[in-house]
Amino acid sequence: SGTVEASASPAQAGMASSGGADVPFGKPCGPAFTRFSRPVYPLQARRAGISGLVKLRVSLDDSGSVRDIEVLESGHRLLADAACAAIRRSAFRPYTENGKSLPSRTVIPIRFTLEQAL
Repeated sequence: SGTVEASASPAQAGMASSGGADVPFGKPCGPAFTRFSRPVYPLQARRAGISGLVKLRVSLDDSGSVRDIEVLESGHRLLADAACAAIRRSAFRPYTENGKSLPSRTVIPIRFTLEQAL
């Protein structure tokens, strides 16, 4: 069996060329999960002993809907696909600035780890 965890990771501040500001995930005004759908650890990856970190750049619109997902880093395509599917099933609070919701991009790491037998 394996475990999967997602955690916040800051992206570089500034304006993104496609879809809003690059902002840290999970900060008070930044985008954050309102519902996190845990990734399903792919059975083929688990059987093959594949684990690793997947870093995704997620583009959100001003309502928090996912517009695009870019895989920045992945140890294996199976893990990247599972991470992307989980992000598409999740729900997000949008980035806000001066009380106004804005499109944004943020980096979300998702780690897939195999539990070690004792």
